[in-house]
Amino acid sequence: MKTLTNTLLSEAKKWIEFNTVSSHSNQEFVGHLKMSFRSLGFHFTKQKVVSGKNPRYNFLAWYGPPQKQPLLLNTHLDTVPPGPWPRWTATHGHPFCLTQKKNLLYGLGVADVKLNLLCQIQALKHILPCVFQRPLCIVGTCCEESGMKGAQYLIKNWEKPKPELAVIGEPTEQRLINKHRGYLVFQWTIKLPTGLFKKDKTCVFSIPLQGKTAHSSTPELGKNAFQEGFLLLQKLKRAGMDPKVIQLSGGTAPNQVPADACLEVAIPSFPLKIKNKKIIQSHLQNSKKYHLIPWETIEKGLKKILCLLSPQYSMNVGLIEKKQNKLTVTFDIRIPCGHNSTELIKKINQQIKILCRINRITSRLVIERNNPPLDDSLSKDAYQLLKEVLTQTSLSIKPQEKLTCTEAGEYNQWGVPAVVWGPGKSRGNVHQPNESIAVSDLQQAVGFYQNLIRRWCL
Repeated sequence: MKTLTNTLLSEAKKWIEFNTVSSHSNQEFVGHLKMSFRSLGFHFTKQKVVSGKNPRYNFLAWYGPPQKQPLLLNTHLDTVPPGPWPRWTATHGHPFCLTQKKNLLYGLGVADVKLNLLCQIQALKHILPCVFQRPLCIVGTCCEESGMKGAQYLIKNWEKPKPELAVIGEPTEQRLINKHRGYLVFQWTIKLPTGLFKKDKTCVFSIPLQGKTAHSSTPELGKNAFQEGFLLLQKLKRAGMDPKVIQLSGGTAPNQVPADACLEVAIPSFPLKIKNKKIIQSHLQNSKKYHLIPWETIEKGLKKILCLLSPQYSMNVGLIEKKQNKLTVTFDIRIPCGHNSTELIKKINQQIKILCRINRITSRLVIERNNPPLDDSLSKDAYQLLKEVLTQTSLSIKPQEKLTCTEAGEYNQWGVPAVVWGPGKSRGNVHQPNESIAVSDLQQAVGFYQNLIRRWCL
């Protein structure tokens, strides 16, 4: 197996063409997968997790005796939004077009994490048909990137024998992960006050804010566009311009460092010079009411929350949206293993309430996601089995901790021992343009899954 077959690369191209961004329907993709698993002799079922205009589905593919506890292989089918298409330079501006350049494949979902599932199917083609002594259950979940709703629904509605071991597919550079952080997402919604500009001339400027995207588990690898906006506003204030913020919005997902945002600021009308900033004068107003954004309160609140976190935590402001007289700030926090999120949530609520009361602002703080961490849950037998498989595949047997949060925490909380393993690189690669994976990583993944399935099921 020195090279991936042309058939596999052709199939990978089809898979990346399916738009399975979390907010889109994955119905066509699941239908395509159904044909693949049925051709291998699997019993295939799907679950509707989200109804409506854009339905999203899980699937369960089962092979082997139905009465025994299976090995479960889990891959999430959804991706984050691609962001601005022109930034996908490696795919000529098209994130859904698989592009190969020497040893690398580029496209949205190649590493996070569609092609992991394709490696499992390829491994099965080398094994089947044969009789399994213990069952294999391959699962594809929806909505992982938007709250892990698919895995939660699957667990809640599970009717078969509980899995004996779950291996969760995520890009880990072919390393075994037995621990990872928990994940909190907050939505801070603020009722905006109305301001009236009475000056003879008030100038409203539109200012595009640009940063650099990254995965929110490693915010230091990116540059948050909102932070650029707050720094600019502070500069305007120090210059005596008393900026009034009319609009501040941007971002694509809470677990992405936002690369683009828009700021509209009203200041007295006189020449404005700010180094390295493109300023576009929008319009002049003699007198007009606006719903003003209390940017200083927001910035102060976010700084107070950041002060509550020890260095092991990370925080990212991923989305800010203004709708009529309300502004919603969405931010996430990564919780290290062994830390209690309950006390942190309580402290954050207290800080926000005090700050808003002092500034006479009406606001509401909602926890949108609270996904559990993964702490080492493997039995000695399970670890020994995985150690043998990794050794056979010439991979490291030393378990490691992952900065991101995965569905393994959900399975662990359910009482199923879980680990994370998959081909490809996460840090500095996923949740940003030009996501890539090495063909050699996929080759190793096919070998790993072949060895794991043979060792477990035959």
